Amino acid sequence: GSGKVRAMTASDGAQRPPGAFDDLGLSGPLLSAVRARGFVALRPIQAEAIPPALAGRDVLGLARTGTGKTAAFVLPMLERLLREPAGSGHSARPRALILAPTRELCGQIAADVEAFAAETDLRCALVIGGVSAAPQRAAPTSLSRRRADCSIWCGTTRATSEAWRRSCSTRPTA
Repeated sequence: GSGKVRAMTASDGAQRPPGAFDDLGLSGPLLSAVRARGFVALRPIQAEAIPPALAGRDVLGLARTGTGKTAAFVLPMLERLLREPAGSGHSARPRALILAPTRELCGQIAADVEAFAAETDLRCALVIGGVSAAPQRAAPTSLSRRRADCSIWCGTTRATSEAWRRSCSTRPTA
């Protein structure tokens, strides 16, 4: 790869990307979490991807490992979840889903979600295969919460599909 960062949206505008997290208009709890992690200046993928994602546009971001991709998609997701509270009767369903190819990457992403959402009511469930549900619930963070209490699920494809199927088959119908 050329090492270039590229975020593409359905309707790229000519607007100049913001330079700092303070320029994004994030809510207080998210901005506080960003600052607590020592983030000040936006990385290129974040400057290009976060504004259109906050506006509800689809974004495809490509960048090397360690360039800030997780914050580039997690922060707008969390902000939109905070701005659009869950409807009544849907509290047991996830409102956002993050799929990753490996258990390790799912764990890293879920930990980042929890760190960014620390000052909010949003919680993330780690849904991975190869480990029984009990150890996942025994994890030392709020990733151990019951999946029904989590508005965000982060998991591998197969484990998430199976967990969803199980939760739907045990959920009472209205």
